[in-house]
Amino acid sequence: MRLVILSMLASLFLVIFQTSIAPFFQIGIIRADGFCALVTWLAVEAPFIPSSLLAVLIAGASASMASVAAWYSYPAAFFLAYLIVSYNRIGIMDFTYLHRILLTCLAAFIIELFLFMSGGNLEGFWPWGLMQSLFNMLLAPLFFTIFHSVSSMFQKIGNLRRTENDQETI
Repeated sequence: MRLVILSMLASLFLVIFQTSIAPFFQIGIIRADGFCALVTWLAVEAPFIPSSLLAVLIAGASASMASVAAWYSYPAAFFLAYLIVSYNRIGIMDFTYLHRILLTCLAAFIIELFLFMSGGNLEGFWPWGLMQSLFNMLLAPLFFTIFHSVSSMFQKIGNLRRTENDQETI
């Protein structure tokens, strides 16, 4: 349940970020996109857990509300990227921070490919989709830091509440 609430807050933050601040850092159609980092973070932190699957679909629905793409494009692309990144995460034995960044590039590549295909503009993927994936890979450490700090804050609040309830029962 914590992942769903965290994903809803992160999705709200990312929609606000991508519609208000990110256009100032836009180069052509390449923009700062934190949703790929969110999908990768959810796949790495909780692979194949139903609450994280729901969180990915909520993130996709919130991303599609701020887009002109078809309503099913973002949830389907995020879900596909989540499944592929989760599958690859399980196969990596010695998982490092670099692997997270590379998996973000893979997730961004899958999402951009799916969005270009669903929009019927596959020929635009070569220069723009690939550069968008590399730009998301460069921004991934920033978003991972934000998601991790907010998640640890939620965990500390949950531990404090649990401790207070334990003291009341004594």
